[in-house]
Amino acid sequence: MRWYIAPMIRTTVMLPEETHARLRRLARRRGVPLAAVIREALTRAAELERPTLSFIGAVSVEGVSAEETTRLDWLDELPDARSGDAPA
Repeated sequence: MRWYIAPMIRTTVMLPEETHARLRRLARRRGVPLAAVIREALTRAAELERPTLSFIGAVSVEGVSAEETTRLDWLDELPDARSGDAPA
């Protein structure tokens, strides 16, 4: 469980009664504040929405710098193998 020291924003969230009761029970079992359980759940949900790229293996693209490999717009400039424009 993370304890936050950084500044936070206070917000109000309306929860169904059963969800609130379940979160309170979970917080009680863990011995942490209800707010900590809610922050953890929201953080996990936000991380699931974070776009991720997964690659199998390694790739080397001639003429593309290491900095450019973190961007994806250069992919549009590569020849399309389906059109027969791919380098031999």
